[in-house]
Amino acid sequence: MQANQIFNAAPGTIILLYGEKHNIKELTHSIQSSMPDDFKARTSLNSCSIVSMDMCGDEKPNSFHDLAVLCSRLVISAGRRSHFEGLLMLNISDLITRPEDADRLKALGEILSLKNGLASKCITLLYGPTKEKEILIAAEDLDFDGKLRVRRFEGTSQEDSLQALLAHTHMSCTDKRTMRLLQSTIDEMQEQRQFDPLRFFQSCEAQEGIITKDSVWAALNDPYSYINRMKKAMPLSQRDEKNTVHRIGFQSNQ
Repeated sequence: MQANQIFNAAPGTIILLYGEKHNIKELTHSIQSSMPDDFKARTSLNSCSIVSMDMCGDEKPNSFHDLAVLCSRLVISAGRRSHFEGLLMLNISDLITRPEDADRLKALGEILSLKNGLASKCITLLYGPTKEKEILIAAEDLDFDGKLRVRRFEGTSQEDSLQALLAHTHMSCTDKRTMRLLQSTIDEMQEQRQFDPLRFFQSCEAQEGIITKDSVWAALNDPYSYINRMKKAMPLSQRDEKNTVHRIGFQSNQ
């Protein structure tokens, strides 16, 4: 299943998406950057179009704090609608490592499957499993009513991914050499978490909506352009990451 196909699913669809471990970052980025304009327009009365959250286990046997947080988030994200109608992305990788979290997966599957429930009008995407055993366990626990779809994530080609990003910013390149130059820079920065390809494209804009080879080189050669500020900040960022504990949480994306 490709990223752009997810947005064509019917409301209430629940999809368990799996893939290789190294593709998880590409999965989330590709999906968010592939959101079509009509989907954003269709969900404009919600407070956001995409809600994403990392689901965590709990040390207390009968507690599932993150499920309560999820329900609260869906209520808030509904905005001026009775239900949230966008895309709900849930990372369940933390719930498939311990047997004691099986009941939490089942509870999550039941909440998501409730008729007229909080998630009944949105498309729900669950991801995290990368091995067949993990996929089977997660699918069995989550599939409350037999309607869960299990699909493999098909990564887009570099050219398709770049085209999707450009379309998202309503920009275009003058030729394939310019596209290759943009792609090589994105590849170089892919390990830098703070790097935003869309801001990079905007910094390379020669005129409204147009990126040329010369405008890309101008950005690459400017010592204080967006891309070079990011490169100079990389050693500091890498140092901070080593000293910072990652905090699991959730976020909403307009």
